[in-house]
Amino acid sequence: MLLNIDCTTETLLGWLRKIGSLPSTAIVDLVDSKGILQNIHGINTNTYGTTILQERKDYILVEIKTVKENDRVVIKPLLDNLEEHFPNIIETLQTEEELLTKQLLVLTHLKVESPRSRFINIARRLSNQSVQSGTSSKKSRRKKKTSKAKSMFV
Repeated sequence: MLLNIDCTTETLLGWLRKIGSLPSTAIVDLVDSKGILQNIHGINTNTYGTTILQERKDYILVEIKTVKENDRVVIKPLLDNLEEHFPNIIETLQTEEELLTKQLLVLTHLKVESPRSRFINIARRLSNQSVQSGTSSKKSRRKKKTSKAKSMFV
């Protein structure tokens, strides 16, 4: 199936829910062919899909659920015969589940919130960390340039 990624993540997620016949409250996302979660569900809803996803790449629709009994995260692929098409993906999905579960436990201990908010906050933190790591290096470069300029005039 082809999907237009040149739209906001809010529109993209709504369309993915519709394709998967899932309720509007379902937490959906995409994983690439290696099983890496794309974290679309936690990105700012005005962000365009083209900033997160690559054109002409294979993605698999997944639903993310929380098992309340043991505070565990489950990533459920919505592709039939998944292992037939992507043989090594299950191991990576299990790793992604473990990472989300650890992050969920940290957030749960920090504050009590709804499962949907938990995932959104986890994804936002992950995306903010990657954005901040990129901007912090720019800031440090600016500081170095500014300090060099100041030393020239002193």
